[in-house]
Amino acid sequence: RPQMQAKGKLTTMAVAAKASDVKTGWGGAYDYVALAPHVDFAVLMAYDYHYQGGKDPGAIAPVGWVRQVAKFAATSFGKEKVILGIPFYG
Repeated sequence: RPQMQAKGKLTTMAVAAKASDVKTGWGGAYDYVALAPHVDFAVLMAYDYHYQGGKDPGAIAPVGWVRQVAKFAATSFGKEKVILGIPFYG
């Protein structure tokens, strides 16, 4: 990040959406608090809550879950660094 900043560039990272500090599963690989100092923006992949081939049918991005994910990310990264990635398919 310091090298990018020196060139006037931003550092961003797409991260798996999670509503709490889980350590397992797809989201467990992303330690939001540890990543926060190293990015200018974190893009939350707030979709695929339910997906084709999953065990239960349902919404791709349920509103309640997306709100929880956004709130957790804002407290972990800082609200000024969070970009909400949303699905444009269904």
